[in-house]
Amino acid sequence: MNDTDRRLPLRLSFYISCVIALFMTILIPIPLIGVVPFLVAYPLHLIWPELSETGPLVEIGFMWVVIKQDWLWPVFFTYFVLLFFLPVRFVVYVFDRIKARVLKAANVPSDSPAAKP
Repeated sequence: MNDTDRRLPLRLSFYISCVIALFMTILIPIPLIGVVPFLVAYPLHLIWPELSETGPLVEIGFMWVVIKQDWLWPVFFTYFVLLFFLPVRFVVYVFDRIKARVLKAANVPSDSPAAKP
């Protein structure tokens, strides 16, 4: 197993967490649904207390949020990437271990095309 094959699950975990983070960030301005990712980002509210109330950064109403400053979008995206990376990494690792056990039980050699992702 070369170095590229060893890093593939790590890259996959990062890409999946980026997609989830992008999805969660895009959901924020949608009424009713967007409140959930905004509340999941509660630690950001502790760093910037202005996020907890209507002001120059955000406008908050009943079950809706409007982000007024453009620099907050990358902040939310980065937060969600960091939040979801470790759980996604764990799931990818578990599936990788399951795949290795199945291939070992089926006596598939590790250098065959069936063993490669």
